[in-house]
Amino acid sequence: MNVFTIRQVMKGYSDELALSSISFSVQQGEFLAIVGPSGSGKTTLLNILGGLMNPDSGKVLFKDEEMEGPDIRLVPGYEEIKVVRQDLDLRLKISVEDNIRDALLGYNDDFKEEKTAILLDFFSLTPFRKKRPSQLSGGQRQRLVIARAMASEPEVLLLDEPFSALDVINSSLALSEIKSLAAETNTTVVLVTHQPQDALQADRILVLQEGEVQQLGRVEEIYQTPASVEVAKLFGPINIFSPEEFQQHFPDQPLNSKSIVGVRPEDIIFEQKPGASLIVEDVTFMGSHYLLKLKSTFGKEIMTYDFQKRCEEGDQVSIELKNDHGMSF
Repeated sequence: MNVFTIRQVMKGYSDELALSSISFSVQQGEFLAIVGPSGSGKTTLLNILGGLMNPDSGKVLFKDEEMEGPDIRLVPGYEEIKVVRQDLDLRLKISVEDNIRDALLGYNDDFKEEKTAILLDFFSLTPFRKKRPSQLSGGQRQRLVIARAMASEPEVLLLDEPFSALDVINSSLALSEIKSLAAETNTTVVLVTHQPQDALQADRILVLQEGEVQQLGRVEEIYQTPASVEVAKLFGPINIFSPEEFQQHFPDQPLNSKSIVGVRPEDIIFEQKPGASLIVEDVTFMGSHYLLKLKSTFGKEIMTYDFQKRCEEGDQVSIELKNDHGMSF
């Protein structure tokens, strides 16, 4: 079942077009990430999905019913749809547990207590239940925001750059918690993010650029077969070769001579070989691996990964391409 069906949606501000004929659907229980550069229309699209903004044309269906925007609803939005933004929506003068309980208005006391305890435990906030939000770390406050949003068991959770203030590790942990709870409750999640590691936790990714859908597909598809160089660069480092450069460095690989070729660093295999045509110019520690920057006698800079710290600056190496891992654009 589709939770959202978006048909030819357009939205503009003054003389600037924010969304241009957007069409796609989101299934119940799906985790969809929306990515794209600043100004691509991500937040505008999220506001339309939340019923907080009217499209200029086109339709948005929520469970097969056309959505009503703020021009129709006295209070914009839907109870079944919760929106979480970068700015934390917390009541600062009450405790952590009361922040969650406060989101359960209309429920009986027994349900409030049970649900509050479950969410405190799930988001690892039980030891801090009596503290105020100001006494929590940034990651704890963000988990509290999500706990509040999930308290009333919404059908849809819309997240607008919710982890922008967190470091990579805490952002990943918080998103993992949301994904787990959403899966348990069959909650649909739509995440707007500029962080590739966050987007790669989704089921599908929608790539927006200048208000248009550049690509929509499964995570593996977007990463391994991006529709363009611009899409590829959104999800991490990539080496770009002209046809001539590609044949110089990978002479045994077939090539469409009219294409440029993109190759991820992890898809290049290297071997130390005195007298080889590439020299290690830079070695950068990246935690789980080292990033090598190679310079060839042809003048091309190439990135690859060293997972065993085998190379030092000045080493001479040869390279090969993993089979079928070149992207033609």
